[in-house]
Amino acid sequence: MNEQDHYQRTLMQDADRGNPIARNLLIHGWLGAGNTSAVDSWLKDHKGGAQHLDTVLFEAELSCFHGWVGEAHWSESLRHCAGKGHKQARFIVSLYEKWAKLQGLGATTDALTATWSSPPWREVAAQDGLAVYQCLDFAPHTLLAFIRNSLGRALRPSAVVDPDTGAAVRHPVRINSAAQWFPEQLGWAGKLLEQRMGLTANYDPRCGEVFSLLHYTPGERYKAHYDCLPSEQAHSPQGMAQGGQRTLTVLLTLGDQGFEGGATAFPRLGIDVHTPPGALLRFNNTDDNGQPLRSSLHEGQPVTRGEKWLLSKWVREQHTPYGAELNPIG
Repeated sequence: MNEQDHYQRTLMQDADRGNPIARNLLIHGWLGAGNTSAVDSWLKDHKGGAQHLDTVLFEAELSCFHGWVGEAHWSESLRHCAGKGHKQARFIVSLYEKWAKLQGLGATTDALTATWSSPPWREVAAQDGLAVYQCLDFAPHTLLAFIRNSLGRALRPSAVVDPDTGAAVRHPVRINSAAQWFPEQLGWAGKLLEQRMGLTANYDPRCGEVFSLLHYTPGERYKAHYDCLPSEQAHSPQGMAQGGQRTLTVLLTLGDQGFEGGATAFPRLGIDVHTPPGALLRFNNTDDNGQPLRSSLHEGQPVTRGEKWLLSKWVREQHTPYGAELNPIG
């Protein structure tokens, strides 16, 4: 048995034991390879047994985000699982309901199938080619807590990209902790966030990098830096394989409600931006010709009290490897 066959067999065994990460890697790998018959067989084999509700919910997720044709509409399957007391399904239904409430939709509206309406953006600054916008009340606080609790345990000291080698290295410019939300970990909540953040901030999720959770305690900061890469690095063969230049940054503030300090500052514009929990901050890193903007220099100022939590999304000019994993059949 070669290494690839051993890996595939291990994934199948772990998925059969109910490991959701192994299941996601297995199924998305088959979808990416166009092996829909293997997906169909796996789903049928796991319905009716101990993993029945988990499998029905997973099939609904595939239908909702990946165009899979299930036995029922994904919203019906999601409601069925929630009605049977499935905790994850009940949480997902509650997310849709809380998001509908943020949109101002009435109680009689079907929150699961209601059309998503992006919240309005407020211009913070527009100068020297840089446009900075805020979107308040984007995400419900239960989602913010879910992300903190799910990813917080994976936090590690942060690193930056070495401009010469492209490797991730520790550097005093960035003193905080970070964790990444990989495609196989996203689940329904993460995919829904990817979808709605892309629609709201007007970018293709397939051009995004992996979500990064950023955590700052008092005294921690991210000194002035650029999110865009040196042009020669971004447009090298290796850089283009990763999607090219970082054109856009989107930040979701996760809390806590009472932290002080930690503003996102743009020193060349002389502005500090405080973004409350549940709100988005969006700014471009390049000009209309795709060239890095000097005015996009920004920093995360030191936190003085409490904890600052952010979810960061960098968007590239082309599709990324992460985007291909996020949308294996899209």
